[in-house]
Amino acid sequence: MYTIQKTEFGLHVVFDGFLQRNEMEKWKAEVESTINGRRNEFGAMVDLRGAKAFPADAQEVLFDAIRKLRERGLGRQSVIVASPIIKIQATRMAKHLGMYEVVRFLDSSSIENWEQVGIDWAAHGIDPD
Repeated sequence: MYTIQKTEFGLHVVFDGFLQRNEMEKWKAEVESTINGRRNEFGAMVDLRGAKAFPADAQEVLFDAIRKLRERGLGRQSVIVASPIIKIQATRMAKHLGMYEVVRFLDSSSIENWEQVGIDWAAHGIDPD
């Protein structure tokens, strides 16, 4: 399952559970249509607290979508995690896509106000590190 919400700073995306390729394809189409017409840089907060590891074929779809979002102005991203495995996978994805420098990983179990910290980074560039 996933949700996509437009925000002042860009996007708030939540991934929950074990997402297969077909669901990621639907997400990709929906997220691209959500940012259609955007002309300036925008941020994103991606909540992976309930996500399970992404299978390889679903990752391919995710990579393609993120590349397209970057072409349309995707900048800073806050990635909220609760699982060390998901953090490792998300870190590897960010490095693979060449965006590690603009992504901040926030552990919801150790940062009490993780949502505000995530918004501060995505929207205003206030570095939590």
